[in-house]
Amino acid sequence: MTLYTQKISRQLSFEIRAIKAKPLAREQAAHKILSEGEQLLSQLKPDDYVIVFDQRGRGSKSSEHFAESLTRVWEMGKSRVVFVVGGAFGLSEKLRARANLTLSLGPLTFNHHVAILVALEQIYRASTIWKSIPYHN
Repeated sequence: MTLYTQKISRQLSFEIRAIKAKPLAREQAAHKILSEGEQLLSQLKPDDYVIVFDQRGRGSKSSEHFAESLTRVWEMGKSRVVFVVGGAFGLSEKLRARANLTLSLGPLTFNHHVAILVALEQIYRASTIWKSIPYHN
């Protein structure tokens, strides 16, 4: 993840923040989703443009299509674009409702660690397409 964070940071102001979720049993998944959602929402500013990655989101036909979606957002001039990948049990409805854009990483199910890595690689790829930097083949 650090590799992509460094690469993205060369082109965009970028940082990764992770929340520390309460260790709860699998049987308390609903409570964990709500708790994580509240923690994430507390970190958002009213003018943030929030993009959540969720399997129910809009899928992209290609990396170029994904880049077009992000380019529209980046060119809006928002002071902060926040990307959110939920925890092991997903995202709260309240957080989904706060999202300005909901994207899917595809029909496969990934654990949240893999989802973060895939999202970072695609964000980096999109930024290189946007800035016409040779990376995308």
